[in-house]
Amino acid sequence: AFREYGLPELLRSDSGQPFAGPGLHGLSRFAVKVIKAGVTPERIAPGKPQQNGRHERMHRSLKLEAARPPAATWRGQQRRFAAFVRQFNEERPHEALGQVPPARCYQPSPRRYRGQLLEPQYDGTDITVLRVRPKGTIRWHGHEVFLSEALSGEPICLEPTARDGVMQLRFGHVPLALLTPGGKFEPLPGARPRQRPAAAPKV
Repeated sequence: AFREYGLPELLRSDSGQPFAGPGLHGLSRFAVKVIKAGVTPERIAPGKPQQNGRHERMHRSLKLEAARPPAATWRGQQRRFAAFVRQFNEERPHEALGQVPPARCYQPSPRRYRGQLLEPQYDGTDITVLRVRPKGTIRWHGHEVFLSEALSGEPICLEPTARDGVMQLRFGHVPLALLTPGGKFEPLPGARPRQRPAAAPKV
């Protein structure tokens, strides 16, 4: 999809697999790859499908028009899906688009995907770059701090904040949390409650 349509700024999803995981900031291995491609994962709150209402409405139309009941064969089902995509994108007027089909508004992203997932590079004289250990931990002020197994082997960046000793933890271009000298996580300023990280467990 990235090769065909270019890189989006954000990839919005629910909080389930493979988009989210149990570690810091809800990172999963898929989300780490998305960040390394240059895209920011964005997740709706658990149990709030209305936060992604357009996507849910598309799924409802897809199921009603192309999958209930399903076709008798895989090939027949694929023909139904192809017909739905054509009608949904090129023929059906959409209220949110001023009653025009999406194909008349769509433009591919100018950000091209070159087929590589790049390891983050960090610049600055006052930052600390650490490589996450195989079990998803880092060593910080004498504390073994668990981040996420999805980050195993990846470089993360710690940069100072206005608060003495408190660092902002970042992977690539995505801020994850604040980290205290005692190895505890705090939410980023302005973060929604669903993104609030718990205290870092000791391992």
